[in-house]
Amino acid sequence: MDLTLKDIFICHIVYECDFIQLFNDMIVDSCDWQEHLFVVYGNHAWDESKKYNLRNSYYIDSFDDHYFMELIEKSAQIIVHCLYTPDLTNFLFQNQHLLHKVNWLLWGGDLYLYRQVGSGSNSEKNEIKRRSIIKNIAYITVSFEEEFKRALDVYGGDAQYKFAFYPQPKDFCEYRLETARGKIKP
Repeated sequence: MDLTLKDIFICHIVYECDFIQLFNDMIVDSCDWQEHLFVVYGNHAWDESKKYNLRNSYYIDSFDDHYFMELIEKSAQIIVHCLYTPDLTNFLFQNQHLLHKVNWLLWGGDLYLYRQVGSGSNSEKNEIKRRSIIKNIAYITVSFEEEFKRALDVYGGDAQYKFAFYPQPKDFCEYRLETARGKIKP
């Protein structure tokens, strides 16, 4: 494990997949990567044998990991990149004292899990916990304010809206390279 963190850092809770690798690369290329920690709790890639190389990452087998808890407590903000897995839902439900610094970065589909309660995608037990979590988180970050309002209509709460879009990291990195080469004017 090779972590380099500044005193104030953001903790991204993620699982391995192609998108997260590109997102991590974008953070490394475009931000102060020492202000970002990627806690990886699983692999949801189509090809589970594929190897990823996430910079400044800490892999956990369980949310009961003591060093993970130390890191998450120290973090200035927790960005949850998908809020639908029962393991993550259970962790946040059991650690509601952290919700004041949780930022739910919507990937679209996980907002609409309330429509699938009782299915294999979202058990009733998981949805009850999600409702409690979402109602008490600090921020919801999404491209469209309508989705933010929908989240508040469905789940309630006082989360603050933050605008962001999920760029296609590959396109973003290529844009930055072309800009740096002077081929595109910013």
